[in-house]
Amino acid sequence: MRKKILIISHSGDLHADLVTAILAERDHAPFRINLDAFPRDYQLSQTVQAGQASARVRRLPEGDWLDLRQVGAVWLRKPAEYAYASADLTAQERAYAQLETQQAIFSMLYALDCYWLSHPLALRGAQWKGEQLARAARMGFRVPASVITNVPDDVRALRAPLAAPSFSRPCPRRPWPPKPWTAMNGSAAASARPWSMTPCWTAWKPSAN
Repeated sequence: MRKKILIISHSGDLHADLVTAILAERDHAPFRINLDAFPRDYQLSQTVQAGQASARVRRLPEGDWLDLRQVGAVWLRKPAEYAYASADLTAQERAYAQLETQQAIFSMLYALDCYWLSHPLALRGAQWKGEQLARAARMGFRVPASVITNVPDDVRALRAPLAAPSFSRPCPRRPWPPKPWTAMNGSAAASARPWSMTPCWTAWKPSAN
């Protein structure tokens, strides 16, 4: 059986639209979950019975069920605010619904043993600036002298021997998936991205080339 491609994004994702069209030309029909229409326009079911786990999802009103055992690759694209059949939820009801929705969809997706671009756990691990720098150094990349600290003397010690500009930047920390996922565009991005209070100082020397 030919494996399916699962795309997770939102209905305004033009990149996903273009890739979907290219895949269709190559005789692939990806299944797409638009989170800004989920779970309102979808049904899902995940069961564990007799030691066997299974899950399926479909688009409403008359979409075919997708057995997630048929999925060979997941393209995790863009977050979005979830949508519900009831438009008049209170703030407390919406917060509860968002947590339940996130549990339902990611409990189903995390169980998939397939190719990911990119797995949420890998994205979560990649958010840590210190780990990024250490990994890059291990892989042989030229990493500028950097320090993540709240000790002023350590910043001075880093900068003192370097005849080069230096700058500081906040170390972003955002869980993956966001809790709950929120739209990452426009003014929403400012409130959806909490920042660490510990800056990352980097000394940078322009290339001679």
